Amino acid sequence: MAAKGRRGRGIIGPGKSIVIIVLHGQDELRLRRRLEALRAEGGGEAGATGADVALLDGRDVKPEEVLGPALTAPFLSPRRTVVV
Repeated sequence: MAAKGRRGRGIIGPGKSIVIIVLHGQDELRLRRRLEALRAEGGGEAGATGADVALLDGRDVKPEEVLGPALTAPFLSPRRTVVV
């Protein structure tokens, strides 16, 4: 089965929008490739720093541990990337 991705947009507070991308499937190679592409997209913007990319292990993470980095303002770049 091919790796599939789904994008959704939501609004959290006035003027704050987020993009949620869910990767799922049995093809680990395609999942890894898509994840690397997403990480490069998020970290490849002008002025982006490692502080603007958060990597969290989805097997162990609690919802509040995802929301914290997701709702934190970016540092020296236009957006933050949170990978779970």
